[in-house]
Amino acid sequence: MEIRQAHVEDAAAILALQKLAYQNTALLYGGPAISPLMQTLDSLAADFARTHFLKMVTPQQQIIGSVRGFQVGSTVFVERVIVAPEYQQRGIGTALVHRIEAQFADAQRFELYAGEKNEKAVRLCQKVGYRELKRERMSHQRIFIFMEKLVGAFAYPPAEPAKVRSLS
Repeated sequence: MEIRQAHVEDAAAILALQKLAYQNTALLYGGPAISPLMQTLDSLAADFARTHFLKMVTPQQQIIGSVRGFQVGSTVFVERVIVAPEYQQRGIGTALVHRIEAQFADAQRFELYAGEKNEKAVRLCQKVGYRELKRERMSHQRIFIFMEKLVGAFAYPPAEPAKVRSLS
C-alpha cells in the first residue's frame, strides 16, 4: 500500500469512501445528518482548489484511505481522516496523519477535531500527538473535541513516564 497525492479526478472515489467510513459515526449520533455524509461531489471537488488531499491506495490502485489539510498562517487544519472499514485498525489512519503533517514543513501548529462520541477517532488523534484544546457543542447531541499539535520550537514537552510506586 502506498500514500500518494490525490487529485480532483479521485473525488468520486474519495466521496464514496467517506460516506462508507462515516456510517458508524452517523449511528453514534442517531442518523445520517452529519456533514461527511451530506457532502456532495461538487462540494468535494471544489475543496481540491484550497485543500491538499492524500490517498492510500492498494497495489490494485483502490483508494482505501484519505486525509486532507489546508494551511492558514502557521496553522494547518487536518480534516477527514478516513479509512475503509475493512482496513481499519492497521495503522493506515496514523500513517495518513503523519504524511499530511509532513506536507506542511513550515507549520507550527496542527489542528483537527473529532466528535466526542467517536472514541476511535479521539484515540487516534491522541495517539499521533494531539492534545485537547476545547470542546464545542454543535447541537443538542453533538460535541466536537478540538485538538492541536504544536511542532518545532512550539512543541509540547514529552509526557513524563508514570511513576511506579512500591507496595512494600
